[in-house]
Amino acid sequence: MKRLLALILTAALALSLVACGSGDGTGNTNTPGGGNEDTTSTNTPGGGEDSTTTPQVDTSAAPDETSNWYLIDEEDDFGDKTGKKVLLGVFTGKFRNTATIDSELKVAVGCHIETLITGKGTGKFYINLFEYGDNRVTFTSSEAENMSLRMKIDNTEQEYALICYPPYSSFFFDSDDGATAFGNALCNGDVIKCVMDIGSSRYNFDIDGTGFYEKYNILCNEYYPQQIETQISMLEPTLLEKKWITDHTSGGNLIFIEGGQVNVYEDDGSCETCEWTPFDDNDSSTGIIIHLQNNRRITLHNREQDGETVLCVENENSNNFSVIATYRAYSLESTNEEFYYSIEPLLLNKKWVCNIPENGALVFLEDGNAESYKTDGTITTCTWEAVNPELIRVIFSKSTLSLNIENKDGEITLFTTTNTGDILTTYSAQPINS
Repeated sequence: MKRLLALILTAALALSLVACGSGDGTGNTNTPGGGNEDTTSTNTPGGGEDSTTTPQVDTSAAPDETSNWYLIDEEDDFGDKTGKKVLLGVFTGKFRNTATIDSELKVAVGCHIETLITGKGTGKFYINLFEYGDNRVTFTSSEAENMSLRMKIDNTEQEYALICYPPYSSFFFDSDDGATAFGNALCNGDVIKCVMDIGSSRYNFDIDGTGFYEKYNILCNEYYPQQIETQISMLEPTLLEKKWITDHTSGGNLIFIEGGQVNVYEDDGSCETCEWTPFDDNDSSTGIIIHLQNNRRITLHNREQDGETVLCVENENSNNFSVIATYRAYSLESTNEEFYYSIEPLLLNKKWVCNIPENGALVFLEDGNAESYKTDGTITTCTWEAVNPELIRVIFSKSTLSLNIENKDGEITLFTTTNTGDILTTYSAQPINS
């Protein structure tokens, strides 16, 4: 885990940065959260999941005289620079509880640019509270369920729910409305008067937006493009000179080439050369977005699986991140013919019977032919092909059947899976004349 301030910022939570009026002539602004997009925008807002990637920074670097905000390098736990810049503001306030009144409070607000799965950048906030200078504020699960921030901006009071994770973490808004109000006030250079109640403690502090907008524009327009280049250079060694083949029913294969491009091969043999960009994955790794024609995209998450790097297509609408398809890397010299000849001896001269009787049985023949035996006695001729060393595809006249190959203790089993990866049906081998 990275830290945003030594002894100060730890776990990071994201808040959407929203649009503010352009005052420096750059023409690059942010799109408002929950609002209409500006066609000149290069950065869009995002809500936030709790992030574990918080940067460590050198707090001795002072902001300029007209600003309350620092621009500093992000470093990991080992002191190595990550290639990202962080915008940081540190403020003071007061807190009181049953044991003290008007004691010292320190508030740290951090912001960096992440790339979302849309392929666009967004400003992410980190807000942390510290009692007596360096003691992280703690809270219980019941307190976390009812956490909110009351803000007063230009004599207008607003209250928004917060999300956090006990016993301590950063705080972030639970809605785009709260993030929009907070971000717009900072961009306008306003002073945001804040009140937070946590159990029997009350925290009062002001966040001054003076200089925020100017520093954020530098972060967006100068450092963010460098960040993308750094992420690409870190990903390329694992992607290039390999053929990435999916285990899904359809999807073809991918071949990444230098310069942020990838060739996407469809099942029908057609090929589309596309651009790809990195994005920040939930577990602090870097994912990949392939931008297809007609505003389509493939979102791939880098994962370590069985000692190798795989690219997974995950369900974006689920908090469980169920895997829909997995791409595995093979040598560019590998061919489907090689896969076929390595798999063929495992399949031939056997009858493969499904655990669901009405599905019948499959008999694989030479030269990629096959027969499907139904329980009513009908025999359907079909073909089969090797997709990769662990997957074959049986091709009927109007449908296909993808079968995974598993070798357990020398016994070969064929099986199909659901979209979530659960085993749906299995085929076991019997003598051909049974």
